[in-house]
Amino acid sequence: MELVGLSLSTGAIYALVGLGMAVIYQATGVFNFAQGQLVTVLAYVGLSLLRAHWPFFAAAGLDLVFAQGAGMALWVLVRPFRTRPPLVTSMATLSLYLVLRDLVVPIWGADPLVLPAPWAHGEWRLGGMALSSAQGVAILVAALVAAGMAAFFRRTRMGIALRAVRDHPQAASLMGVDADRLGFVVFGAATVIGAVAGLVLAPMTVVAPTMMDEPTLGAFAALVLGGIDTPWGVLLGAMGLGGLETVAGYYLASIWKEAVPLLAVLAVVVIRAGGLLGGEEVPRA
Repeated sequence: MELVGLSLSTGAIYALVGLGMAVIYQATGVFNFAQGQLVTVLAYVGLSLLRAHWPFFAAAGLDLVFAQGAGMALWVLVRPFRTRPPLVTSMATLSLYLVLRDLVVPIWGADPLVLPAPWAHGEWRLGGMALSSAQGVAILVAALVAAGMAAFFRRTRMGIALRAVRDHPQAASLMGVDADRLGFVVFGAATVIGAVAGLVLAPMTVVAPTMMDEPTLGAFAALVLGGIDTPWGVLLGAMGLGGLETVAGYYLASIWKEAVPLLAVLAVVVIRAGGLLGGEEVPRA
């Protein structure tokens, strides 16, 4: 049962990072390679507010507001590339990732830090399975974010408009859809999801410059495994990947911990290019 809890919580972190990437891709067709490093920066911002003696939830709220602004600023940076192929815009976000990575250590240092959260201690029991409170919060938040994204893109006018802008930009423009305004909404929302991921992950580990390296790689693999164009696919892919990684690390040599999940991803791509729940179209970036 311990392996189940670890599998689900690992998958939940991959899902939260992946969902932030997916919301941008679903609206623009762009992979945001800077998402993981944005999560790191936002975790440090939240930690800085706590060190300034802000109450936790006030600090978390201000961190989310900062994340919204950072996402809008990111859209301002990548907006000039929106008429270019999505791969070009994706490479622009990769450049931002490198810039942010170089800024973290000079500002906050390289030492790992602890972010205290109200759910950092304690235990949840579900039948015969015991979860730490941090693991339980991660799983719950990932499921809620996936459900919210699915409802937004399928049930709201703005979500449908975003998909229209991605798939048929010229037709959407003729229908009066303001792609620039929607871009601010999308990038802001994606970065807020990233901030939530940082606040959820930090109590399970430490805040450090490299804290998002492994989760970001896992998130990319989850997007491919489950299907980037559906939130439930991202969640399914992340949970499956977390399970494979945990089981492989427990029963096999440690070298297989990352190799087995990636082999599974490769097998799925060969059989179904769009992922388990995604469409057949291969992502354009």
